[in-house]
Amino acid sequence: MIFFELIFSAAVLFNTNVRVAYAGGNVPNYDSFYSLHKGGANCQNYSDQEPSVRRAGFRMVVINEIMADPTPPNQLPEVEFVEIMNTTDQTIDLTGWTFSDPRSTAILPELKIGPGQLIILCKSGHEALFSGFGAVAGLAKWPTLNVSGDALELRSADSVIIDQVSYTRSWYRDSDKSAGGWSLEQINPLDPCPDRQNWLASQNPAGGTPGSPNSVLEINPDLRGPEIVSALVKNARQIEVWFNEKINTKPIGTDKINIAPANEIMNIDFGEPFAFSIKISFSNPIEPNTPYTITITNVTDCAGNLIQKEKNSTQFVLTVAGSPMDMVINEVLFNPRSGGRDFVEVFNASKKYINLKGWQLSNRNATAENPKVAVVSDHLIAEPGRHLVFCEDIVILKADYPFGKAENFFEVKSMPTLPDKAGNVTLTDSLGEVIDSFDYTEGHHLGLLRDLNGVSLERLSATAPTDSRDNWHSAATAVGYATPGYENSQKLTATPVTGQITVEPGVFVPNNDGIKDFTTINYQFDKGGYLIKIVIYDVKGRRIKEVVNNHLSGVSGFYQWNGTDDRNLLVNPGYYIVLVDIIDPEGRSFQVKKTVVVTIDF
Repeated sequence: MIFFELIFSAAVLFNTNVRVAYAGGNVPNYDSFYSLHKGGANCQNYSDQEPSVRRAGFRMVVINEIMADPTPPNQLPEVEFVEIMNTTDQTIDLTGWTFSDPRSTAILPELKIGPGQLIILCKSGHEALFSGFGAVAGLAKWPTLNVSGDALELRSADSVIIDQVSYTRSWYRDSDKSAGGWSLEQINPLDPCPDRQNWLASQNPAGGTPGSPNSVLEINPDLRGPEIVSALVKNARQIEVWFNEKINTKPIGTDKINIAPANEIMNIDFGEPFAFSIKISFSNPIEPNTPYTITITNVTDCAGNLIQKEKNSTQFVLTVAGSPMDMVINEVLFNPRSGGRDFVEVFNASKKYINLKGWQLSNRNATAENPKVAVVSDHLIAEPGRHLVFCEDIVILKADYPFGKAENFFEVKSMPTLPDKAGNVTLTDSLGEVIDSFDYTEGHHLGLLRDLNGVSLERLSATAPTDSRDNWHSAATAVGYATPGYENSQKLTATPVTGQITVEPGVFVPNNDGIKDFTTINYQFDKGGYLIKIVIYDVKGRRIKEVVNNHLSGVSGFYQWNGTDDRNLLVNPGYYIVLVDIIDPEGRSFQVKKTVVVTIDF
């Protein structure tokens, strides 16, 4: 197989400032090519013209247009066709060449294709339907094209692969046109290493352009080096490194790859001469839960562009299984603004690297008629301390919360139903084990807020129980009422608890700006099982608020007071008494009294 790299330099190509030269071959006559394909000249049959017939190599003749589903037709014959194109400046003999898919192979008749020429291939008997479109060749054993997708191949008479195309319905990038009557056209027939991004549904009202220049034709030379997109651990001794475009794998050796921490490379599996990924096997097992960095140098793409230095490394890690409360439900928006979308944020509270592929968010209270769940379908690694937000439309979410970290937004096909008044969010791993679950109500929100639409609930402590109502608070006004993808505006800063009962902060401003909006009454006992009652009084001894009544404690925990009274109205600024009545597991009772100050924002 002969491969030609495209080397781009400043010149003139199709009235642009770029010329394409084939390394090791003759430079095509692009003035003639431009005349044919941009000027719209009729294609000729070059069988009687033979300036320089030669043996063809890869992409010297390309599959340029595919009509896989001609029904319902627009203005073209209601039959399948494939258009091929000569990308060189010389006539090429196609006699004995084959055009095939995985099920059948057709042999091309005695035929030559001239410089820049287009030839329509179709089933024998359909040639007359294309008589007005240009040069046509009928094939006796036509490979019927699959509507949903097919793998097409063009080979020379000596079985050298000249071009390959494995298309799918998604290549149309238009749901209406993919339903039939429109062809797929190549955007840049001179691309030496094309992929799905080089194809698009025809923009010609007829439904295609057989025998004529493609309606989507655009020569955009590749002048940018490849980038490493990701490295995925396949098993304890192998990773697969993915690039944003096909790379030339032939010159890749161990001298071009660096692994830190060091691990000896045993083998590099290139797969194909030009590929999106390579597999690297190691002599020693990869240490679990340990981030490694891979750096690749002096690697080029198909066009010969060197890999970009700022994009030539990435991390990989052998993940470990997550356990309950390793990943916690950290923020929930269940009552979005008009036109908005619900979202759920989870947070990695552990020191583990966890792959969330196959994990689900659901509403365990959902009915059988409405069992929607959010599923993580692809590999998604949550490193320690990472926030991950799941929603149905990240564009809308970003518009509603511009401070949100979009790099941590992940779109799912459907979110669980999250009712406005009360509901549930449950996080399960790929085996169905519950990792965390949150029963929320509208009452979790700050009672002072008049409009709850668009206000998320934020978790105060990743280690405190999820089902504790005191562990949740409305997101602050200052951040736009939600913090998707980054640290919560309302959170507890871990401080040592001295003694059994502490109140922190001692002065707070209940204005929901995210700065000391509430106070917490913290407890620390030698064991669990204490009964706690907390009541707030003003300095005149009048009862203001019952925070909790006979709650069974753990070893440690906290309760929240947001500066409201029993009627959910904001109290006046001033000093208040926090009276804590405690009964220990042996039945002995004692009382703790603390002072707290409610102030206003000047």
